[in-house]
Amino acid sequence: MIWDDDTHEFSSTSCLHTGAPCPAAVRMAERLVSALRLSDPFTGEDFQITGSGQLTGCKRSCAALYVAGKSAVRIYCDVADDADTGALDRFASGFFGPGTAGVALSCAGLKQIPCAMVQALPHDSLPAAAQMAGA
Repeated sequence: MIWDDDTHEFSSTSCLHTGAPCPAAVRMAERLVSALRLSDPFTGEDFQITGSGQLTGCKRSCAALYVAGKSAVRIYCDVADDADTGALDRFASGFFGPGTAGVALSCAGLKQIPCAMVQALPHDSLPAAAQMAGA
């Protein structure tokens, strides 16, 4: 699923368990983008927040990690809270494809593949996911 708002393009995979985008992860991505907009006057380009939590909205109530910065917002569903976010970012950059400067899909360093992912990229810097992945 792909959609956009005034400032970001959002992409979501289908959940491996439900076969549909995770509504809780979608809402979380939209709210993280809103929070970043509000923080914009007070934060630098390198500002980033990360965290983990429990997503409710389906029977599984998956754990999720998020990484949110001005270059990209990503949510990874059903992964451990100590998962390697660098490896997750490389995987997501390869998975979401175009605009990621040829980043290859790689599972290297992943102990667990996310059951679903959501990404939000600013309209003015869609190739930024490659920077987030260290490409």
